[in-house]
Amino acid sequence: MEGQLYLSSPELAFLQMHDHASDFECIALGFELCGTYTRIGADAMAYDIAPATSADKIRRFLHRVHGMRHRSRALRNLGHIKENSASPRETQLAMILGLPTRLGGYGLADFELNAPIDVPATTKFPWRRDVRRADISWPRECVAVEYDSDEFHVGAEKIARDAERRTLLQAAGYDLVVVTNSQFKRTSELDRICAVLYRLLGRRWRCRMPEYLMRKEDLHRRVRNLSI
Repeated sequence: MEGQLYLSSPELAFLQMHDHASDFECIALGFELCGTYTRIGADAMAYDIAPATSADKIRRFLHRVHGMRHRSRALRNLGHIKENSASPRETQLAMILGLPTRLGGYGLADFELNAPIDVPATTKFPWRRDVRRADISWPRECVAVEYDSDEFHVGAEKIARDAERRTLLQAAGYDLVVVTNSQFKRTSELDRICAVLYRLLGRRWRCRMPEYLMRKEDLHRRVRNLSI
């Protein structure tokens, strides 16, 4: 009818994206739809917003739409999506760390994004701020990754706030690994960081795929160039 506006639901938009986008682009979109940020226009971003949907809602939608194109592919890509990403760079880093080795990732997928950590409950000490959040964490092993963004981590006040947060995470018993923007841009540096993560998590690197190095370079290049 005239004057009515029809919009795709977030769940349908995720499926429709598979008509023209790569798997990596679709996975990144899923992170955004289930995250707390979104793109506004061509150049602006909005942060600290409510997620548009959840992985469970997307999964239930895909299970209902039998016969639609790309449904199986969308379900497969949904399995790689984590909720609660707070920024595009967190999404990119999470994809590189978490995607399986057959896609060129480091295969460390059992993490949580921005999971709450109750510091007083852990330390039995009444800190001024009760709950901290780590960008990427493995709560069972008490290992966390913090991304040191050039955009959000400049200025004395922000540097002090980040230092306080990291101190509290360490006080709660977390081994903390910081990834800088410079490190993120270099595959050799991410290799070193992941070697540290594997050691802290008590795991061994077991990938024997001959073409892994080629797939890893391809993944890193594609993820870094994502328009998200």
